[in-house]
Amino acid sequence: MTSSSDDIVSTNQKRAGMVRLGVIGCGVIGPTHIAGASSNSRAHVVGVADLVRAKAEGVAEKFNIPRATTKAMDLVNDPNIDAIVLAMPTSDRFELARATLMAGKHLLIEKPAAMNGAELKQLVPLAKDRVVACASSRFRYSPVGKAFATILKSYPVGKLRLLQVRASVPASIRTDAPPAWRLNRSLNGGGILVNWGVYDLDFLVGSLDWSLQPLEVMAAAWPIMPDLSKWVAAGSDAETHVKAMIRFRNGVVLDYERAEFNSGKPEFVWRMTGDQGTLEVPMLGGDQCCITLSEVTPDGLVEHELWRQCGPNPDVHFGPVNDFVDAIVDCRPPLTGLRQAIALTQLTDMIYESAETGRAVISNET
Repeated sequence: MTSSSDDIVSTNQKRAGMVRLGVIGCGVIGPTHIAGASSNSRAHVVGVADLVRAKAEGVAEKFNIPRATTKAMDLVNDPNIDAIVLAMPTSDRFELARATLMAGKHLLIEKPAAMNGAELKQLVPLAKDRVVACASSRFRYSPVGKAFATILKSYPVGKLRLLQVRASVPASIRTDAPPAWRLNRSLNGGGILVNWGVYDLDFLVGSLDWSLQPLEVMAAAWPIMPDLSKWVAAGSDAETHVKAMIRFRNGVVLDYERAEFNSGKPEFVWRMTGDQGTLEVPMLGGDQCCITLSEVTPDGLVEHELWRQCGPNPDVHFGPVNDFVDAIVDCRPPLTGLRQAIALTQLTDMIYESAETGRAVISNET
């Protein structure tokens, strides 16, 4: 496996409508981005990087990628690469994101997009006309996510009042070795909120066309239960359970809860309540997933089944990279771009601040 781009130039000259990708990070999610890009005729992965050479070379061999390296900047600086996918732990992303944009390349950032909102704001003047996308949009590529976006346009619930999210995974014994970054604040910026919660929040705010602006947050967060601590990586210090009450500027309230390693039964429900009705959808879909509308009528409450899916979901992890590539080729914004990622990160910043201080946090954004 060569680490030079000389061979790439001769065999993979840029073709019209083709985006040449470099993927940095070959651990958990990097190979999934590569698999997704492999299904897109507009994309071609021409290089991968990982600090562990064996990982980079193994992924390159599996997907027939011509270049593998242990130096991320080799891909960032390669003129034969149009776009970079950052799929390494959060604490290492900012400098590479900045370098990628300074090199004039498009950028896809894994979730959470950064350690905090301040980091992302520094990328705005560097982005210019580059496409910058964040992978927190995954839920919206699922069949239920697409159906819900369509239903919102046809079945309004009246003036919006309350949003409710309850996503709870019960405790179970892990047989795999959890990555060190997953519940480590210094490596990942947080725990369940940034690992899974950003999907919930992106799905929620994105489905409403990013019209919700937080005004006040009151939150609490808890670490893993002591009896289960041996099933996570040593040094884990981030939350596995978070609860927040978020009041938005238009008067809408979000009652939000996300938990893993929890003592309760599994529950995945998303509700949107207005003054005329309530829409309800299971968070992750499933073999028997349906979206329902409970509607207020002169004769009382009537429930309608608006959509049903029978069968498993396709791999929603392919959505972000394919939307990213298509956004580049079609010269359009991605589903979740840099400014939307900043809004999400600022919201998670407020949740963490409230949980740590025990006080309500007021947004300073106007």
